[in-house]
Amino acid sequence: MINTKSEGPFAALLALEKQIRFAAVAAATAVVKEAQKVVIGRIQETFVTRNEWFAPTNYYGIHFKAATPEDPTAHLETHAYWLVPHELGETKEPHGQFLAIPTKEVQPNIQNMIPPHLRPRNLENAFILNTKRGPKIFQRINGQLRLVYNLARQVKIRKQSTVIEPTIEVAQTRFASHFAKTLKEAFKSAK
Repeated sequence: MINTKSEGPFAALLALEKQIRFAAVAAATAVVKEAQKVVIGRIQETFVTRNEWFAPTNYYGIHFKAATPEDPTAHLETHAYWLVPHELGETKEPHGQFLAIPTKEVQPNIQNMIPPHLRPRNLENAFILNTKRGPKIFQRINGQLRLVYNLARQVKIRKQSTVIEPTIEVAQTRFASHFAKTLKEAFKSAK
């Protein structure tokens, strides 16, 4: 007769898979929470942020999906579509003929937004002048010509990963320690 009742060391072996899965789920969730903090910090260090769009409570914020026993994967996500060209180092194309790149005449402090009356469409006494370095928008201010915008047909955006690379770094450096800690806790609480 075969005994189907599991006791002692044999019961511990049967519970091993359950405890490892629990530890993996807890470690994956801990890593993604840690990565969320790192990503938010990296965004604040890398970009001029005029509001807290990156906060987890906002639509465009950095959100995480926790791992579950049914789906032991955890991940970060954001609706901030404007981060994609920075993550990949893409080329930005204009919606019209040119991209207007402001000069210090219009935006002396990059922290500040350009006022509506100083945006290219709304400029008074302004005109496009073709120079040796390409087309530019000049504005006549108090009888003087001032360069207010450089015009470009495309702009190469420098690759500055603030989401993908920091998340991978955190996963590679922190998962093992989180897993070891949660596995130890799982075995302590095993019945």
